[in-house]
Amino acid sequence: MDIIKDLYKKIPKNIWICFVSGIVWGLITHIYMITHKLPNWDDLYNLRGFGSGAEYGRWLLEFIRPLYGKWSVPALNGVLAIILWAMAACFIYAALRLETVTSAVLLSFMVMTFPSIACTMTFMFTVTCYALGILFVCAGVYCYQKGRYGFIPAILLFVLSLGIYQSYICLAAGMLVCLFMVRLLRGSTFWSVWKECIKALVTLGITMVIYLFISNHMNDNLTTDRGIDTMGQIPLSRLPRLIARAYKRILEYFVIEPLSFTTPVAQVLNILICVAIAGLLIWLVWRRRIWKEWKSTLLIFVLALLIPLALASIYILAPETQDATMQMLHQYFFVYVVLLVLGELVMGQIQGREHTVKAWMNTGLAWIATLLIVLIGYQNYILTNEAYFRTSIAFDRANSYYNRIMVNVEAQEGYQYGDTVSILGNFYPEAYPVENNPIDDDKFVDMSGVAMENGLLTEGVRTWFLKTYLGIETEALTSEEMEDIKATAQYEAMPLYPAQGSIAKIEDVWVVKIHENEE
Repeated sequence: MDIIKDLYKKIPKNIWICFVSGIVWGLITHIYMITHKLPNWDDLYNLRGFGSGAEYGRWLLEFIRPLYGKWSVPALNGVLAIILWAMAACFIYAALRLETVTSAVLLSFMVMTFPSIACTMTFMFTVTCYALGILFVCAGVYCYQKGRYGFIPAILLFVLSLGIYQSYICLAAGMLVCLFMVRLLRGSTFWSVWKECIKALVTLGITMVIYLFISNHMNDNLTTDRGIDTMGQIPLSRLPRLIARAYKRILEYFVIEPLSFTTPVAQVLNILICVAIAGLLIWLVWRRRIWKEWKSTLLIFVLALLIPLALASIYILAPETQDATMQMLHQYFFVYVVLLVLGELVMGQIQGREHTVKAWMNTGLAWIATLLIVLIGYQNYILTNEAYFRTSIAFDRANSYYNRIMVNVEAQEGYQYGDTVSILGNFYPEAYPVENNPIDDDKFVDMSGVAMENGLLTEGVRTWFLKTYLGIETEALTSEEMEDIKATAQYEAMPLYPAQGSIAKIEDVWVVKIHENEE
């Protein structure tokens, strides 16, 4: 019995193409991160940990993190994450019943180049867990549409995904809405799709009830960070405003107020993609004569309007969430997938009519959709590698700065290895201890997790930086102990590093003063 050969034969060819191309795109796009160690503040602290757990409602992290080893190793965690994301792309392809090789290759391209992947990669210590969360969601939608009782494994997979990262459930919602819209475009009846919509709504509702029950049982005091503690507590009186806010936020990303990393070219492409989605949808309704069934036509456009709401529904599910991170907006990549699906449906209009005017028009529309997807993917590819390179520069600067400080500390009379060292004072954008040219600092403000100098030079991460990269064995002072030292007259009289006298021993601690206290 040849297990691998049998498995290969059972999986359709295009699924294999989607999987392999996903791994190729992933390695090409993220090879800089995989072959370097580019930590951010959390990665420094969690070099051998899993980060936030049950207190954030992410109770599954504690159990699955050991499966990937305890160290934050890029060549291990990064590659495994790429494999999991590639598998997720395959489930999207299968769930939406795409058929072409072009769709298989471009779908994985969209998945691997979206900026949220780069942001997640910077949290290397838990990136494999988050990739598994995305896989659970996509596999859940695939299971849902496989049969009458597919909702049962779907609920299980959705709950597991929520236990890893809550906002991924928004991807499930967006995929399901798109799935129903596509069924109508392919000829399903109004009532069959309408019943599926109700069933999906109930499925997601049961998922949230089970997840919240488990979360409250695992930890009855959830953190207030980004509104995690209010997740699921949706006040009906605020619902219209929350819905409006969700639409506004996704429109900001793609159209009206792009984030800091969006170039003018990318903004234009995003606008064109939104226009293309609307245009292709109208074209398909017209060409397939769906408009003759007014109920189906109405439901198609209602579902189309619900897709962005579903993708941005984290602003509804967690009412107190103000500014979601890029990790929380991972599901936005699905907007590009919608264009890909519509483009394939348009190509389906050509069969048997290759030389007619209508066929040429369909071909042209499909080529436009393909070109837009390739161009926005390329823009995201460039952004990802620029972000990695900028993070590398920030790390090298921080590392060199701490090295210079420790050389001077070790040169102090009376210093002995093992003495406690504390570098006090935080830097702000106008006072970096490095070259004045910030090199695109503002560009990466919204790429959460990408570490600039201010993320690596703060008091909260210095001890871990010194321990990990400089091999300095020193006790970590509590914030209260740091404040006590800052309150001493000796500390207040000290000049700023590198001036003479900026290093002194206070209360058995070697103190380096690098910035004045900020009020």
